[in-house]
Amino acid sequence: MLYWVFFGFTFLIPGLQSSPITYFVFMPAGMKLFAILIFNWRGALGSGIAIFSRLMLMNSVQFWSDWLLLAIAVSLALYLLVELMLRCFRIDPSLDGLSYYQIVMLATLASICNGFVYAYTYSQLDFGYLGGESIIHAGYLTIMGNLAGNAIFVCAAVFILRNKELIKVILRLKK
Repeated sequence: MLYWVFFGFTFLIPGLQSSPITYFVFMPAGMKLFAILIFNWRGALGSGIAIFSRLMLMNSVQFWSDWLLLAIAVSLALYLLVELMLRCFRIDPSLDGLSYYQIVMLATLASICNGFVYAYTYSQLDFGYLGGESIIHAGYLTIMGNLAGNAIFVCAAVFILRNKELIKVILRLKK
């Protein structure tokens, strides 16, 4: 559900769209990362369903099986990357000890992984390239959109977590 909230923000500003299905700032990228971090394989499954449904809504002319393969490839790649990096960081499943810098590192690596897996899978499914002349250009566009979306999401999450009391005061004032 949160994927759609963040996608709605991205979708409402047409200047953020770099090609028919990629964006200069892709807010749901951060949501995908945190869903996988918090909910493990269930987060990857939910992200895959959200990716598939977004692609179906954005371009329903394409075969649904192509979009399903793309969603599976991206979700599986992100899940495997997050699991690998958590093991490299020696972070347990409860995420105790996960630092801000490790989250930034995960967000950066997730953006790079997602960008190239998305662009490569898209091009291999005989769609062509994502608004560029090469897979490198298409991957770069996707990476930069994901990096921007991850940065905004991580900064907002850190602000909210560090300012819980301020947010509670603001919510009380609204009542």
